[in-house]
Amino acid sequence: MRRTTVTHCDVTKAGGCAGTLTMERRTDGKAGPLTVRVPLGTPISCGNDDVHLHRLHGKTVVVTLTSDRNGSVARAVQVAEHEPC
Repeated sequence: MRRTTVTHCDVTKAGGCAGTLTMERRTDGKAGPLTVRVPLGTPISCGNDDVHLHRLHGKTVVVTLTSDRNGSVARAVQVAEHEPC
């Protein structure tokens, strides 16, 4: 995870923060950035705990993606098992 940007939070909702994740991905052996929108309500977890978007910075994550006309959108984000929460 290169960067997290939080644009809005509503702590009264599960998945209470919206923003973007900028991750590094490898394509054809080359590293490049991938920016993914994280809508309000997207489940974000570390182990069995729900976490807020800003806690993902610097972690290795698994993102379930979908796409729309504006690019990649996260449907769920989970911190990789080997990362501490």
